[in-house]
Amino acid sequence: MNFLNDMKYEETLKILREEIKLEPIYLEFKKWLKDRFGIIAYNFILSKIKEGNLEICILLASKSDYMSMLKSNKYELNKRKQDEIQKKFCFLVEKYKLANEYNYNDIYIDYKDFSSVIKENINNKVLSNKKEYFENKYLHFSFCCIYAIGASVAVFFHKDIDVKINIKNGVSETIKKEYFRAIKEIDEFNVFSFDEFIMTFDSKENLDKNYNGNIYAYGYK
Repeated sequence: MNFLNDMKYEETLKILREEIKLEPIYLEFKKWLKDRFGIIAYNFILSKIKEGNLEICILLASKSDYMSMLKSNKYELNKRKQDEIQKKFCFLVEKYKLANEYNYNDIYIDYKDFSSVIKENINNKVLSNKKEYFENKYLHFSFCCIYAIGASVAVFFHKDIDVKINIKNGVSETIKKEYFRAIKEIDEFNVFSFDEFIMTFDSKENLDKNYNGNIYAYGYK
């Protein structure tokens, strides 16, 4: 899969803000994808993956768009759709007379849910700006630490019993609502909803005991 660098990320945001436009070949490609598969593409990343071969990563508007391009098992890309998309893109390459230095006939089709990328970036920004604030404000409720895990958040109180107490007394829900308000302040494209926003509450005691204090191991358990 293509690595979405800062330049492509910012470029895609500018497209969403209508500050810049896609090139004509991609505008036609985008329309065809919507008409044929009902998916919305924001941007396209064309890159060389090996000698003479290319990959195009289609940045999609939502997780549901991404999931629709998988097989029914939801683990593998749907090859029939990939092949059809590949043929269409090759047709457009010929139509728009793109440089033929690469083998477009063997181009690999991949996808990325761009909304998830936006969510992760927003979440990381909020955490960077608010981490110390939350740790200080809720210190007296045995608040220990807070981490961003993709688009979700993990809050750790010191002990297992603290988790139960703060869920019961409403502190956990207050933290979630306050953090979500901070998210919405910079959620320019309205990608977050409260019902889908995940904030888990656990104990540092559990993190240390079962994950050796490793938040990466915890987050991808």
